[in-house]
This record gives sequence, C-alpha cells and structure tokens, in this order.
Amino acid sequence: MQYLFVKWPEFSLKIKNHHVCIFLDYDGVLAPITDSPCQAAIPKETKHILRRLVDKSNLTLAIVSGRSIKNIKGMVKIKNIIYAGNHGLEVGDLQTSCEIPVSLRYKTELKRVKKELINKLAKIKGVLIEDKEFSLSLHYRLVNKAYVPTIKSIFKRAIAKLKMQDKIKIFTDKKTLEITPNILWNKGSIVSLILILLRSFFKHKNIMSIYIGDGLTDNDAFRALKKHGITIFVGTSRRAQADYYLKNTLEVKELLKEILVLKTN
Repeated sequence: MQYLFVKWPEFSLKIKNHHVCIFLDYDGVLAPITDSPCQAAIPKETKHILRRLVDKSNLTLAIVSGRSIKNIKGMVKIKNIIYAGNHGLEVGDLQTSCEIPVSLRYKTELKRVKKELINKLAKIKGVLIEDKEFSLSLHYRLVNKAYVPTIKSIFKRAIAKLKMQDKIKIFTDKKTLEITPNILWNKGSIVSLILILLRSFFKHKNIMSIYIGDGLTDNDAFRALKKHGITIFVGTSRRAQADYYLKNTLEVKELLKEILVLKTN
C-alpha cells in the first residue's frame, strides 16, 4: 500500500473528470473507534463536509457498515446518501430500505446464541452484545484482560452448532467477535450492485469508485474494486488488500475536504 497523500497528484487525476462514488465505512473511517459503539460519533467538521459533498451533482456518497442499517441511519442522519448495513445485507436511503433474504432458522439460532451469551457473560463487566438482526457482535474492549480468554471460550461454545453446520462466517477484529450468515453476499457484493445501479441511472459508465475501510470485512470490497476503482485502508494492517492507506479518521476528513475542493472547481 502507498500513502495516499504522497500520491495525491496521481489520485486527483484519476477522479477529477469522473462522476465519483465514495464508499465509506463508519467506525474507524468516519468516526473514531470508541469503547462502546453507541459513543462513536462523526466529528462535526466531517459531517459538515459530508453534507456539502452530497450536494454535488458529480458525486455520490455511500456508507457501508457492519452496523444495522437502522443504527447507521440514526448515527449519520444525512439525506441523499446510500446506506448499506450488516456488511451489505441491508441497503436503502434515509427513509426506506430493503434486505437480502436470510433463513428464519438462522435468525432463530442467532437469538439462541444471543440469549446464551447474555446468560453466561452476565457477571463479566464491560461485555457489550450488539444484536443486528442478521448478525451479532460481541465487544470486549471494556473488559478486564484477565477475562478475555473466558469470553472467547464461551463465545466459541455458543456458536459451535452454527459453525459445525457451516451456517456462519466468523470475524475477529479490534476486540470484537462477530458472526454473520454464511451466504454469497458481502461488502464487495453490495458495492458492485450499487455501481451497476448508478451506471444505469446516470446512463453512462464514466464513474470512478473510491472505497475507504478499516477492517477485515472491507477486504471483500477492496477485491471487488481492485481493477475498477480506488481502494483505501485506514491504518497500517498488512492484511489489508487496498491500493493506498491513510493513518486515521483525521486524514479521512482531510481527504474528503480535498475531494470537495476538487469537485467544486
């Protein structure tokens, strides 16, 4: 990966004369990572830039998050943005949304896992269980380190049945354990679909896509856009499959500001 601001002349040339679609993850990209998901807010200046960007006729914004679409809409609250939640299983605008079908049996098992985790982790302070209807995350950022092995063991046992049946994907990243349905759909799938719809809507193929993410699940989107867009990882992970990297959310804000200037002139 190359540091984006060192390659700014090359980057700006790629997007200057195109309709640009910017895909952004939420946590760790627009909003700094916090101890609790409910505390992760977009800084005021970043939000102001987003509002100005959505007014540009030559630019489209999409937020692609692991959060539920209801949650991500509530955190952002900006019109004329495409929202995708649950790693692409839900998609819509601020008013409406639709979802990729997931079996009722899977959802029932997910509720069982949640109940088991709540019961067995009740005495460990700092555990946060995030029920996103299609997926489930267990956050242990606030937990005493001594209890982490116990938490992981309990989580492993709770999901054992679903894992044995090959019904789930398991992600471990940034002090979070997460399960999602094991179906052929991910962030790369929803990004590809959005781009197909945009090209149809604008009746041309001259769209340059930019994807900015900070987690392992963003690699699916990075791979989907490898030859057809610009991919940016926030952080320095060697497992990231992006073209460029930025150091933190502050640099994401600066990039969005520079894109705003570029698309205004």
